[in-house]
Amino acid sequence: MSDGDEDDLVQWRLKMLTTQRFANLLEVADLVGDMSSDGVEVLRKIGDSDHKGLRKFLREGRPETFEFLAGLRKDELDELGNAIENARAFRRAGKMVRWGIVTLFGTFVGVSWLWDKIVPWLKASK
Repeated sequence: MSDGDEDDLVQWRLKMLTTQRFANLLEVADLVGDMSSDGVEVLRKIGDSDHKGLRKFLREGRPETFEFLAGLRKDELDELGNAIENARAFRRAGKMVRWGIVTLFGTFVGVSWLWDKIVPWLKASK
């Protein structure tokens, strides 16, 4: 890369760094500086390639979701996690009950069919 190309690249970067973007960067720097160690750890996870789902959530999440989560207290967040686990458990239990009913119905139909086939054979053997 020649010196002229590097100068153009630097000029382009400076033009892209508008006053608002610079102010946003300062605001983020203040935010990170005021964060707890847990908050900084979350920021590190965002940059990690293993946490693509977290980045996708933050990029594509609806503002209402973030407002809702920001308004929760710590104990409410713990309860929210438990509620999600309970919902999954109820969904699994519902599937199990549904398949249990289907199995019982199938067993009833099968036993009825076998009974209809066995009864004439038992009458004939008398």
